[in-house]
Amino acid sequence: MQQGIAYELIEYAVDESDLSAMHVAEQLGEDVDAVFKTIVLEGDKTKHFVCVVPGACEVDTIVINNDSKNKKMKKKTFSSKNTCRNEEKVVIL
Repeated sequence: MQQGIAYELIEYAVDESDLSAMHVAEQLGEDVDAVFKTIVLEGDKTKHFVCVVPGACEVDTIVINNDSKNKKMKKKTFSSKNTCRNEEKVVIL
């Protein structure tokens, strides 16, 4: 427990052919609404912008552009090949 919020950290093997939150939820036997994904965007003014969204939702970059005063944002992609270990972590709330 951190800051009074209970959570469970679960590790799983990455399937590079399907990185969707739905696939991860199925793999873990969890409801997709209990899985959150972290999307990192790169803006022309604010640089990195981090969004944490429920697994079944998508990020609306137009809304984020307007709210953050950016004109352009693009998704920053990371491959598990660029990490130390070939596994991801997901937080279940």
